[in-house]
Amino acid sequence: MRFERQMGDHVVVARCGEDLSAPAEALLSKLEQLHEQGPTLQPGTSVQFGWSRLVLEADDGELVACEPDFDGDPFHHSFPEVDRTLRVISEQAGVCQLVGAVGPDASFDQTMIVAKGHLAIPRIYLDRRAAEVEWFSGWFLGPFEEEVEPIRDEDQLESIYLYELLKLRPAVLSVLNLPTDYVVVFDGSEIELIFDSTGTLAWQRGSS
Repeated sequence: MRFERQMGDHVVVARCGEDLSAPAEALLSKLEQLHEQGPTLQPGTSVQFGWSRLVLEADDGELVACEPDFDGDPFHHSFPEVDRTLRVISEQAGVCQLVGAVGPDASFDQTMIVAKGHLAIPRIYLDRRAAEVEWFSGWFLGPFEEEVEPIRDEDQLESIYLYELLKLRPAVLSVLNLPTDYVVVFDGSEIELIFDSTGTLAWQRGSS
């Protein structure tokens, strides 16, 4: 679906699913705010929006909000929709609302550390730690057991870009905006448990 707003000399367009009307309008409001603050929006303007980075590209006199080409080369190419950008942002907002806490944004071009061979197993845990370098999100992913022990052998770990989760395990993207020191347990595609930074159970599946 097409959402649009006049900003100065340009009509700015955001294309996404009809069910994303609220986040689409929020995006247009953010772009309008940036336009009013200056410099004015122009073809080629790049905007960090949540976990994604959008580029405004000229199309028949309009400015179309384009998200990274997540199916190809998201670092150099874009796609004239914002559906996946807004869908992930909406899911992240929902998870943060469950626990009443929001952490720093995790960007699509940052990395996370994964225990080799465990990304696709049903029960996994994610642990966010303070990131000391800009390119690292702070997130670690490993197999969930009753007594979670950190994997210390670097040969058993690998690094992936966050955008790769769209194909490998998209549900994980929904929790990546939680604060540092939070731990999340997944059962398949569903969140089972969320522990806050003190180790206290903040939410569990089946709770209100």
